[in-house]
Amino acid sequence: MSDKEQSEGKKKGGKMPVIIALALVLGGGGFFMTKKKAPDVHAVEQSEESTSLGEMTINLKDSSTYVKFEMVVVARKDYPKELIDKNVDTIRDYLNGKIPEYSLKDFQTAAGKSGVKKVICAGLNELLPLDPKAAEASALSSKKTKKHKLAAEVSDEPTDEQGGEAAHWNSQTGPILRVMFRTFAWQ
Repeated sequence: MSDKEQSEGKKKGGKMPVIIALALVLGGGGFFMTKKKAPDVHAVEQSEESTSLGEMTINLKDSSTYVKFEMVVVARKDYPKELIDKNVDTIRDYLNGKIPEYSLKDFQTAAGKSGVKKVICAGLNELLPLDPKAAEASALSSKKTKKHKLAAEVSDEPTDEQGGEAAHWNSQTGPILRVMFRTFAWQ
């Protein structure tokens, strides 16, 4: 080999690792630069206060069994508690119509009770105005024209990805996030 060929070989060999390292650095940096953080689905926070709907006694589907319970609802942090307090009678009326659709079997397992809570939560979210500022306007409109619909996204099984507190919510959207039975008995 001549000196010229040897010097060209060294230059090629010397440039190749630099080019590979440069490609890896730029490629790796580009990967991390374009990797976007997933949007926080649960930017909504749960209120620290709960609202009791009082004790209720309602017959179940078979008419010979009744349940006696106290239900508590937890709203979004930005949802005024006063608005829920104003609608307690409406919410209780909804429960008087909804609970008789279920049988005792629906309340005897944790999964059954959880399913009932999710349905109730979705129903309450359709009943209550989503936007607290619109509450006054909707209260003034007639019931015939009031067709407030909320597409309540109720997940069947919360995942760990939904994170912490939100995994215990009965609804991921809407004014009411969680429904709980403070007391529950049947006869």
